[in-house]
Amino acid sequence: MARKRFGRASDARLIAATAAKAERGAAETDARVERRDAEIDAPAERREPETGARVERRDAEIDAPAERRDPQTDARVERRDADTDAPAPRKSAGSRAPAARKSAAARQPSARRYHAPLRQAAAERTRAAILSAAQALFEEQGWARTTVPALADAAGVSPKTVEAQFRTKANLLAEVVTAIGRTQADVESSKAFNDAPTAISALPHHAAYATPLSARSARIARAVEEAAPTDPTVADIAERMRRNLDYGAQWAARILMAKRGLAGDLTVAEAERVFRFAIDPATYRTLTGELGLDDDGVREWMLRYERGMLLLRT
Repeated sequence: MARKRFGRASDARLIAATAAKAERGAAETDARVERRDAEIDAPAERREPETGARVERRDAEIDAPAERRDPQTDARVERRDADTDAPAPRKSAGSRAPAARKSAAARQPSARRYHAPLRQAAAERTRAAILSAAQALFEEQGWARTTVPALADAAGVSPKTVEAQFRTKANLLAEVVTAIGRTQADVESSKAFNDAPTAISALPHHAAYATPLSARSARIARAVEEAAPTDPTVADIAERMRRNLDYGAQWAARILMAKRGLAGDLTVAEAERVFRFAIDPATYRTLTGELGLDDDGVREWMLRYERGMLLLRT
């Protein structure tokens, strides 16, 4: 019985001694690993000469067959690998943002141009319908009585669609005037007026050229004249229309003054005034509205007026 107790006590002491030795070995191993990492991370001039040798021995231990390895070496390797695989310290947002944006830009595919012919055609039809309805209402009702809901209803669209296309009623009126101005003039009549050898043969071509232009612009000009005093955008449109009329009168006077058969005392300024009155929108509105003339009647009146004011009286 004594031997048994003594054997069990000896075994206990042996186990305790072995555990203590293992703990000391683990502590020494940790200390060696810390010193090794500190030496490896230190600048080259501060490393000890034997550091390289220890690194070589460590690599040899790692490369040794599994049965010859020291368990402590494996533990060190595992800890080193864990340290190696640990995530690097996070960079600040300021340093990371440019690289992230550059990477995102590199990954982003090139933008493809959106092309939808049917949708574009539908949008153009909607725009044309709004312009047509606006011209009709401005000419018939004038500026003040034409409202966005009314012209939207006439165009078959919602008021929001009108606002999305043109934003304001003044912009819409400007677009109407621009569209009217793009209408092709009678090129043949203009050329015949320029090429006629005498004033008396030239004036019928001027009346044929100018009457359709007056018919297209006279009624919309009334809406522009009505709104110009209160709206800067429309005031700019009115000024542009006046300049165009002045240019048309100057162009006709300059051509006519080079022809034979004019009144002897006629000056260029007088010829300009005659043409300016003949093509003025208010003149057309008076002839059609108060005198009830149609476009043919306006053309005949214009020809008689210009002949009476410009030609040589015999």
